[in-house]
Amino acid sequence: MISAIDDLHRQIQLTNPAHRIVSLVPSITKTLIDLGLQDRLVGVTKFCDDPIEITKQIQKIGGTKNPNIEFIYSLQPDLILANKEENREEDILYLQQFFQVYISDTKTIDDALRTISHLGILTSIDTKFLIEKIIEEQSTLLDLKTFCQSKKVAYLIWKNPYMVAASNTFIHHMLETLGFQNVFQQSSRYPIVELNELLALDIDFIFLSSEPYPFKPLEIEIFKPNRALLVDGKAFSWYGSQLLESFSYFHALIQELKK
Repeated sequence: MISAIDDLHRQIQLTNPAHRIVSLVPSITKTLIDLGLQDRLVGVTKFCDDPIEITKQIQKIGGTKNPNIEFIYSLQPDLILANKEENREEDILYLQQFFQVYISDTKTIDDALRTISHLGILTSIDTKFLIEKIIEEQSTLLDLKTFCQSKKVAYLIWKNPYMVAASNTFIHHMLETLGFQNVFQQSSRYPIVELNELLALDIDFIFLSSEPYPFKPLEIEIFKPNRALLVDGKAFSWYGSQLLESFSYFHALIQELKK
């Protein structure tokens, strides 16, 4: 018997290593592919687009918030991978009646590493090398803190209405890991903010994310005289193997901010 405890403290039990997997989480889909498990993925969401040359060949089960439950059932997966924030509770509760559903609740890099470890257990593959590589690369971010630790930032994820990433989110954790001061750290999750409120803040940088709302270059002008710039949403919000690419991206981003 193979078992792991997910982030909602539920025991996931499999008779054999998972070979028919449905992933409802884009960053977990990428992680499985980077681990060489693409042949075990029988269904992914339409937002699972990295790496596109592989994900385009896997059957799509709908979106993260509106999956095709009947289609998922027809795939008869032996494991479904979901996330507390990204997927709807009602969908997960229904799927749990028929399948083993592992639910992650990722707010920190340590959470992400734990999920990678559990993926290794549930698929019976070695993930230690990936975890060690992420930890090694994360240590290089310490070099960036001298610049970042005195900088106040706001991270926008949505427009109409404007929404920002605040505390208790993976994005906030990534900002803190770099040393930035999130001006909305006293708020929780993704509060709505007025544009006038945002422009009145004592702030160094406004980050406009590429997802879930895809901010465009022309929208930078809206936030003047504050310095706003577009940032890669995957770098700040995707966990798992994406972290290796994120850390490299952060080094380049800080060089841009220094200009």
